[in-house]
Formats: sequence, C-alpha cells, structure tokens
Amino acid sequence: MNRFTINKNKPIPKLELSLHKPNGEQVGNLVDVYDRTGNFSFGQFNELELKIPKFVERKHEKVRYAEYDNIRERYLVKATYGNMFDEYLMVTGIEKAKNGMPYKKVTLKSRQFELNGKKVRDFDTGSITLRTSLEKTLINTGWSIGHIDINFFNEKRSFEEKNISKLNLLYKIAETFEGILQFDTINKLVSIYKQESLELDLGLMASYGKYTINASEESDSQAMVTRLYVYGKDGLSIDTINPTGSEFIEDFSYFMLGYETDENGNVIESSPYMSDSLCQAIIDYNKLVESKESEYKAYVQQKEPYLNQLKILNEELVTLNEELQVILDNLDNAKANNESTTQLRKDETNKRNEINNKQQEIDNVQSNIDLIHAEIEVIYQELSLENNFTPEQIKERESFIVEEIFEDNRFTEVEQLYLAGIDKIKENKVPKRKIDFSLVNFLNAVECQRDWDKLGLGYVIHMDYEPLDIEFKAMITELKIDFDGKKLDLVVSNVRHTDGAKSLVELLYNNAVSTSAKLEANKNLWNESVDKTTQMEKIIQGEYDAASRRITAGINEDITIDRRGIRITSPKFPNEVIVIQSGVIALSKNGAKDWNTAITPSGVVAERIFGRLLAGQNLVIENEGGTFRVDAEGVTIENGILNIVSNNGNSRILLNPSDGIKIQKKSGSNWINSFYVDSNGNLIFKGNLEGASGTFSGDITSSKIVSENGNNKIVLNNGDITTYQGSRKVVELDWGGLMIYAADGTPRGGIRDTQQNAVDITSVKKKIVFSFDPNNDGTSSPKMIIGNDSKGDYVSPWWRLKPLAASSFEMESDLTVKGWVEANEYLTGSTVDLKEDIKPMKDIALDRVNNSTINEYYLKDDLKKGVKQKRYGFAIGKGHKTPSEVLSYDGRKVDLYSHNSLNTKAIQELSKQNDELKTMVKKLSKRVEALKK
Repeated sequence: MNRFTINKNKPIPKLELSLHKPNGEQVGNLVDVYDRTGNFSFGQFNELELKIPKFVERKHEKVRYAEYDNIRERYLVKATYGNMFDEYLMVTGIEKAKNGMPYKKVTLKSRQFELNGKKVRDFDTGSITLRTSLEKTLINTGWSIGHIDINFFNEKRSFEEKNISKLNLLYKIAETFEGILQFDTINKLVSIYKQESLELDLGLMASYGKYTINASEESDSQAMVTRLYVYGKDGLSIDTINPTGSEFIEDFSYFMLGYETDENGNVIESSPYMSDSLCQAIIDYNKLVESKESEYKAYVQQKEPYLNQLKILNEELVTLNEELQVILDNLDNAKANNESTTQLRKDETNKRNEINNKQQEIDNVQSNIDLIHAEIEVIYQELSLENNFTPEQIKERESFIVEEIFEDNRFTEVEQLYLAGIDKIKENKVPKRKIDFSLVNFLNAVECQRDWDKLGLGYVIHMDYEPLDIEFKAMITELKIDFDGKKLDLVVSNVRHTDGAKSLVELLYNNAVSTSAKLEANKNLWNESVDKTTQMEKIIQGEYDAASRRITAGINEDITIDRRGIRITSPKFPNEVIVIQSGVIALSKNGAKDWNTAITPSGVVAERIFGRLLAGQNLVIENEGGTFRVDAEGVTIENGILNIVSNNGNSRILLNPSDGIKIQKKSGSNWINSFYVDSNGNLIFKGNLEGASGTFSGDITSSKIVSENGNNKIVLNNGDITTYQGSRKVVELDWGGLMIYAADGTPRGGIRDTQQNAVDITSVKKKIVFSFDPNNDGTSSPKMIIGNDSKGDYVSPWWRLKPLAASSFEMESDLTVKGWVEANEYLTGSTVDLKEDIKPMKDIALDRVNNSTINEYYLKDDLKKGVKQKRYGFAIGKGHKTPSEVLSYDGRKVDLYSHNSLNTKAIQELSKQNDELKTMVKKLSKRVEALKK
C-alpha cells in the first residue's frame, strides 16, 4: 500500500472510558454513556462531560445500568482516545436529571485537579530555583517531580503568595518561569518544559477547501511596543547592564520591514514606513551598540568591587562620627560639672584624625570609581543619539517610539531581568493578530486517516486560507471535541488575541491562577487582662494617674528664667523643683538639696523609672552584683546569675558563667541537679535522652548502648555491634568481621579476611572475602574476593572485584564509574514485566535523528591523563541539539538503550519510506512502459 491509499478497514478513533476507585482499582466500563464532549487544554487540566443512563437495553429488556449506581464523587475515569491522550480524570460533579429517561450528568477534570483541594497558607520565598519551588509545592500531595527542562536549571525567581491552592501555585510557578506544565496522571508526575521543547510539527495542513469551514482576521496595533522600560523587584533596573545606560530596550524592526540593500550599500527596496536614511542609521547604530557590549560589561565588572568597598567605608565613617558625637556630649557634661576635659580633648583630636583618614580612604576609592565612570561615559557619548543620528533622523525616529513599562517583582537578578525584557519586546514589536477559524471534524472521516495522528495538544497546524491571504503556522493549545457529534474546535497559540500583549504562558495560566488576597490581621502588642494586672502594672498605672492629675491641676506655677537656667516650682509642692540648664533637666524632691532624677544627652539618671521602656541602640542596667546590657550584639549579663523560678518554688533554672546551666528540683531544703552543663561543655542529666535527629561531633563512651524500635534492637557492647529481632541474633559485627545468622541461630554467611583476622583494606597483603553458607551447615564457601592483584603485589590503584564461582554480581542502585568499563557482553533487562504503559512509538525518530547535532570532541579527563583521543557524539547543553528521548531523567546523561532504540525506529521509518518509494517507482515504471507502447 502506498502513501496515497486509503485503508477503508482502519477503525476510526473511539473514546474508551473505564471507571476506577481513587486508588486506581477498576470497578466498571462506561460503554453506554452518551453526549460526550471534551475540552482539552495544553499545559492545564482537561474537562469531560458525559451522561450515564439509569436504564439500558439488554437482550430486548430494560435493565438498570450498573455504572449509574457505581459512579461517585472523586472517583476516577480513565479516558483513552487513539494516540491523542490516555489519562485519569476525577469526578468533580454529578447532576441527576430526567429528560425522557432519567440519567446522571457527570463532570470530570484531569486528575491533577485534586491538587486544587490542597492549600498553601504562606509561600513567601527569596530567590529560588524551579526545582526548589516545585519540591516545596508538592510536599504531602502524593505527586512527584517528573522532568524539568535543562534550560531552567540556572534560573531563579521569588514568590509571595498567600492562601492559594497548590494547583494554582503550580500554574503561578509555570507562568513565572515561562514554562509549560505537563501532568502524568497515571504515575502522578509533574513535568515542566520550555515551549519549544513541546512543539511537534507533523505537517497538519488546513486550507481553503480542505477542512476549513470559515476564517477571519483582525489586526490591532494599539498593543505593539518599540521602547520597553524594564524594572524588577525593589526598583531593579537594567541601566547597569545596558550599554546605552538607559532603563529601556528599543526595537524598530517592524517599521523597517521591506528595507533592503545590496553588498555595496545601494538601496534595493524601501520600507513603507521609515525613510532609507533612518533605516540605515538604525542598522549602523545597533551594530555599534553590539560592538560595545563586551567593553561595557568589563567596566561594570571592574567597578563592582570598588562599590562594595565604598559601601563598607561609608558605614565605618558613620560609626566614627557617632563616636565623635558621644565624645562631644561628654565634653559638654564635663564643662557643666567643672570636671577635667584634658583626656576628652585628646580623644576628640584622635577621633577627628581617624575620621580624616577614613575620608581619605573613601576619596581614594571614589577616585577609582570616577576613573571607570569616565570610561563608561565615553561609551555613553559614542552611543548617544546625537552622535549617531542627524537632527532630522532623530525627529523622524520619535514618531515611531511607542512606549510601555514591564515591571515584574519576581525578578531579583539584573541579567535575567534584561533577558526577560528582550523576550517581552520581541513578543510585542508587531501588531497583534486575531484569527478565527473553524474546521470539520476530520477525526470521524476514514478518508482523513493520514491526518489523525497529526492532531493533538502542542502539535503545529499550517493554515493557508487563500481568499483572505491568511497564512500562518501555529501551535494547537486547546481542542474542543464533540465525540458523539461532528464538531471540532481549535485554539492556537501564536496568533495573538485582543486581550493585549501576552505570551503563550500568560495566555495559558493567567485565567487559571487566582491572585490571593493579602490579609493583614491587627495584633495587640499589649493584651493584659484587668483580672490579671500585676503589682508592677498597678504601680505604673498609679504613677501615670498621679502625674496626669498634677498636670491637669497645674496652675499658678512659679517659673524663673535667668542666667542659671529655667526653674519651675509650685506653691502646692514647694520641695519639688525642676531645673533646666546646660543640656540637663534635673528634678528634686527636697527643695534642690539633692537631685534624684536627671535627663542628660547621655541618658536618664534616676532612682526609679516607671512605665514601659523602649530601648534604643543600648540598654544598660547595673548594680554592685553585675551588669545587664542590651545592644547591637544582643543581651549580655556580666558577672551575674540568671535565676528562673517556678510559681510553686519547687523548680528553677540557673545560668551561671562559672558553673554553666542547671535545671534543679527542690528536695526538702536542698536543690538537686536534674540537668547540668558546665562551662567546659560536659553534660550530666537524669532521665532519658530522646530526639528526632541530631549529630554528635565528639565521642560517646559507654560500656553498652542499646537502641530499640518495637521488637527490633541494636546493641553496642565492648566494641561489638549485634542486631536482634526479638531474642534472635541477626547480624554480628566484631573484631573479626561481619557474620549473618539464620533463624535457628546458625551462621549463614559474612565478611571475613582469609586468616580470620580483623579486616584491613589498607594492607596490600590482605583480602576481603564475601562468603555464604548454601547448605546451612555452618560451612561457608567463598564466592567473591575484593583484594590485591592475583600475583600478590599491589600494582593498580583500583581494587579488583573477582567472582570465584559461576555466579553473577547484582546491584540494585546506580553505579558511577570514573574510568573504563570493559565486558564481554552488555545486557539490558527489557522483558514486559519490567515496564508500564507500553505502546508503539510514534513516527518521530527520523526527525529527531536529523535534527540532532553530532560533535567531535576530546574528553577533559583524557587530556588530564595525557590521552588525546578524538571522540564523537552528543554534547548536552545550550547551542547543541540532543533528542530529549535519549536523555536521562536529570537531563545530563545519554541513555544508550534509548539511543539505540531511537536509531532502530529511525531505520524502520527510512525502510518504510524506501518501500513506499519502491512501490511508487514500480507504478511509475509501468506507466512509462505503457506510454512507450
């Protein structure tokens, strides 16, 4: 059969549905359902609606349909439709109705919709990677990370989301990183790709007269942008990385379309918008900017360490000025009290010298920065509009400037912000197009079977609608299928809609992601109950009330202002005096004989202070017993003891700089230590030690240590380790090696050296023998040795793994080898029982092989060893094309088995094409022979 033959016997794709419990157990098949319609969205969840009849006809009798009763909320339905999709959907709604016969209308959504019922209260992160954001989101969901496109590995974003479902959070993450989510609902895996990694072009064509019912096109230039201002978090701007020094990016390419010159610069064709002069000036200017990028970047990198140094020096200068101010305050106080100022004058001179020296350091660093700025300024001048455009060109250019602002607080790094700005202006530099079209449902036509496998989410469709001169290529992002009717609706991605300039990712997730309201609850800082007022609170309140009454009733006050300052007294309280002079406010209670309270520039001096105190930079409480200090370094208690006592006085906690930390209980009149840590770090306690996890960095010494977990325990006794299951000994590790015991207590096998001495793998004359007891009779036969060279000499830096009998060596984990691996055979397990979800591979292998890059290269490890052997193969990374089908799960290695299988599939596709060509040539040959006759 050649490529143009229609196979009339090929079955039309049918929607197959089966009913499952939430754990995946199948409970029925939905074969008699009807009115099945589906809405399938690329990167989001799919929806399916259907009706289940209450009664069906069986052998000409009406019987109750079992699935009508079996269907339940949150049950799963597995839906398979040809090669287009195969997934689980969750029952999200059931509506009973009757229109003639009773039925249930069931609404289903893709299985990942269960994540909509799991919430995140606060997702406030710093700058994190895509993998970290997904790991945090999928905690305690039963879902895991599948594949992450390698292009995301070095990107970081920040998030600030509150009260959001985990499904919406996944959509927000995908939108932020500009990726496309893919959900494996069978294995509950979440993967994310770049858009270009998912596009699949199998050549689906629609045109006037083929599949297309109607089409229309609208163009909107209001949303296009030629100058984009770019900002990130906290006002982050691109001016420090943009060679022009501006906060915006420009792109006038749309208005230059059509302009063309020959190799001599002669104009062949002009732009319908711009003059030839301006077009050529913009081209020359863009080349100049590009040539200056590396030089500009070098200056920016050179300036960075100076800026960091300048920041530190300025902070040190501020500290020095604050210290000088304290010295000046002390000078004023000394003068007021007739105290000596000699030392303070010296301190002032020394501090001013320190400030001058620090300022000189700052000036030197600033001088270096100014030199770099001067070089950067030269670049700015070279790239200025005035030096690259004539006044007429600048004026003409202004008419093509359309400005917009791009601001995204999720960007914290200027390099990624700059690249995002470039991508954003590329998306919006042309007028937006709105194209509407509808197709016939060719999935129900056997004559269209060649195109059945070309239709799917992420697949590319080519449209050529000649009557309206509409021609484009676009990716299918949404399918609406009436499975029991004839309707097929498509939505494509790269045809922009009238909702403005949005990328594919924004169009996919903008409506799916709801912005959580940021609720701020008012919190009471003081919430003392009237019934629980403490004694101190009563004293404070009493002093406040008394002061309030004094101020309210304060009339006929005596106020004297003279050379001695300001003096305030009251006839009602003649002994209470306030004096303000020389930067001091002093208060007396005995007619100015003693000054009990004073406020000075250095602080408050008082016998008692009532009220709630808010400390500034420093708080110091001192008496003959010691000092309590709160400053920028925290809380410090000098020569003091912190004593915390319970209400009943029977327990207390002591913190003592000499004795350490003690937790004590009272026994009679004595205090007994329950927990004690001395100043040398020694810990003594009574009771059990219990913890979820932890690390001991030192030694643990004990004659015997027992660790139990239910019926199992491990005993460390005098250097030996023994594990038990109940009373039965399982494993014993002692000076002679390792021994494993059978259920009856007899040895089953172990690891011992050949002389039954302690194993010493550093000795070149020793071996480690792996042995087991096959007959359960106490005798062990050796099976494998890891030891020295067979000649008895240590001649290789590698240990050798040597089997002593005809048996295999198995590993149930990954094996990484730095060096050569040599074997007579290399076998990969490939039986059916090892695999899940087996289905034939689509005809894409030849395309993947043709689009791959095969490189020649040298291995760095070879070169280090002095070996220069040229090799050939893939190079995974940016700028190199490697089929995703042959990559390992982490995207960093090549799966040779998949690679060989992909090549085999490509050969099959070539063979198929070759057979078709042979058949065609044979037919054409017959026709040629017939024409000759």
